[in-house]
Amino acid sequence: MKYALLLFAILACLFLSAERIPPVYQLEHIEDANYTSGPGGSGSFVGVLYLYNYSGNLLSNIEKYTANYYTPPDKISNDPPPYWILQATWISDSQYWVYDDGFELRQLYCGGSPIYRQTRFRNDGYILRDMLSSGVVVVYQYSDTMKLTEKTTRNSLTSFDRWTNEYDNLDRRISTIQSQSADSLNWTPIQKWEYFYNGETQSAGYNFEKYENYLVFLEEVPFVPNSYKRSHYTIWGYEAGEWVLQQTITIYSDGQYYEAQNQSAKFYSNGLYKGYFTPGAGTESAHEITWFAGSTDLQDDLMPQANTELHGYPNPFVSKLTLELSKSGTEPLLLQVFNMKGQLLKQDNFSPGQEVSWDGMNASGKTVPKGVYLIRVIEGSKSYETKVVKL
Repeated sequence: MKYALLLFAILACLFLSAERIPPVYQLEHIEDANYTSGPGGSGSFVGVLYLYNYSGNLLSNIEKYTANYYTPPDKISNDPPPYWILQATWISDSQYWVYDDGFELRQLYCGGSPIYRQTRFRNDGYILRDMLSSGVVVVYQYSDTMKLTEKTTRNSLTSFDRWTNEYDNLDRRISTIQSQSADSLNWTPIQKWEYFYNGETQSAGYNFEKYENYLVFLEEVPFVPNSYKRSHYTIWGYEAGEWVLQQTITIYSDGQYYEAQNQSAKFYSNGLYKGYFTPGAGTESAHEITWFAGSTDLQDDLMPQANTELHGYPNPFVSKLTLELSKSGTEPLLLQVFNMKGQLLKQDNFSPGQEVSWDGMNASGKTVPKGVYLIRVIEGSKSYETKVVKL
């Protein structure tokens, strides 16, 4: 009896710990795409999509999709939806640990090889340490006002990188110095960035320092923003013991939009990175990121939130997807189907109480290709979304 009570107490503590884990922003999908235009309206699209699926706040698996198609000359539509094809699924054996002052998550961080990322968080979501199963370790240090002052990376036992940030009296980051070392004791400066501001502030609640490390192993965020809007920055190299100016880059900023050197980047209103777009002569590149915010996190009008009110089954599906709202009302429903580029493929109206379903076809009555689709159901002033996979 005593051991049974002890076992019950342990299980109860684990359950309560699971409920106590503060949700953090995690990747929902990453899409890389390149479009090259040719003569006569022809063009080619090549893309890679990683879709991250969660169970609660823990990653369950990562699905990798690829797209590769060619549009012949003089075709009516020069921009058909990409044919996303599932290439691989990696299962994430996610784990977590809860402490008095924070928690750790261990999850698969990207496809390719089974490399895990174990991240230590403060209870308020700031990242303190990253470890990869490949041996890389990253440590983050903050000021009293939670501005990132230093990031140190151990690439191997004989290779270290360090980024040191300096702030002014308004807590604006004014410089970053990158140094390298072979023993973590003796450091050599490599490069420096200096940042300049136009005097305008970002929207309330914008906190890039908290979120800039969420992509540390996946994407270098261009034109690092701040709670204040920047006007330009300079890049310096360290040569023969002196700093030498290499480049001055002007930034055009409008809210959470930044443009520099023919590349534009966007950020959510809280500081999370949304992606970039690079135009070119005949070739365009885009990188898009969406986030899973956790079911109990603070709402953000620009953040995609985990949805538990709209369910599609079976998922994946072949020829028919049935949709169900957990709280159905008495108003008519509008069903909309989008591809991953945001193009509306089909919409249908349904009466209250009528079964809501999608037959896997577009507005022209043609079966859409295999891939990932966004389903939206609108009921009066309310809107619900979920993602599905068509096989």
